[in-house]
Amino acid sequence: MNRRSALVLAPGVLLAGCGFGRGAAQFPPEVSGTVIYRERTALPPGAGLRVTLYETRGANAAPAFIAEQTIPKPGQVPIRFVVAYPPSVIDARAGYALVARIEVEGSTVLANERPVPVLTLGNPAVVEILVTRVPAGAR
Repeated sequence: MNRRSALVLAPGVLLAGCGFGRGAAQFPPEVSGTVIYRERTALPPGAGLRVTLYETRGANAAPAFIAEQTIPKPGQVPIRFVVAYPPSVIDARAGYALVARIEVEGSTVLANERPVPVLTLGNPAVVEILVTRVPAGAR
């Protein structure tokens, strides 16, 4: 390759490595981790866990659903989860977060207070989510 060809190709190579555009970065096909709580009680037999991955869109916009995992009989903590998604839907410039809910008979009894950031903007793909009791009036 001569010097002129190298100079023509160099900007394209540099831009390709910068991660511009949707799907430019490589992401794992799943986020995973554990859900824990500090309540001194066992989950009832009818409990279920739902972990949902959202794209966060700023303070005034509703988050966009990406994927979720439901575990009908999760057992006791720590509860392992894996939320699979197509990596092509992840935009390296956007934010993503997980919300975990433990539900009994259709009511959320435990949930994380704040979404847990994952995947982009320096956040991990493996996390631990602490859920706390949801007040009866907020269920």
